[in-house]
Amino acid sequence: MSQAGEEGTLRAASEQARQVIGLLVTRGRTLAVAESLTGGMLAAALTAIPGAKEPEGAAKTRFWDALLAAAEARISEPLLFVGDFNTGMPLVDEAGSTFVCAEHFARLAALGWIDVWRHFHGGATEYTWYSQPKGGAPANGFRLDHAFATPSLLPRITACRYSHAEREQKVSDHSPMILEIK
Repeated sequence: MSQAGEEGTLRAASEQARQVIGLLVTRGRTLAVAESLTGGMLAAALTAIPGAKEPEGAAKTRFWDALLAAAEARISEPLLFVGDFNTGMPLVDEAGSTFVCAEHFARLAALGWIDVWRHFHGGATEYTWYSQPKGGAPANGFRLDHAFATPSLLPRITACRYSHAEREQKVSDHSPMILEIK
């Protein structure tokens, strides 16, 4: 696990061996596409999408544009995008309307990809990251960590939940997502 403030990590456990079949690197952010050697299931894992520090979130927009192009090209495959998307649905995944690239996030669903956590939990509110104002007490909550599946993969996903203990114990600044795939 990463320490709070460090680059995030993705840990995947599987009984099947995997190999990386493609990488997309945009300004230090990586989208890795891995394929199961035995089951034919494809999975895409991404590290944290850039924040909005550049004017109008230019790096974040470039990354989202590349992700959406890949998503559109591979919608018919059993595929999963998972990680810290650094955005969400305004007024749903945050109390306000501050997300940069929220329209890109919405476009992923419009292309036919399914927000796996939302599929299992409907309109529930559960935050995976909290801003830390001076004084250290958690302030505003956000659901930044997501998994999107193609329709052909969704039936194989049996559960999706967050584990908040890691964030609360400061092992990570995000609550990890746990997906169960058969």
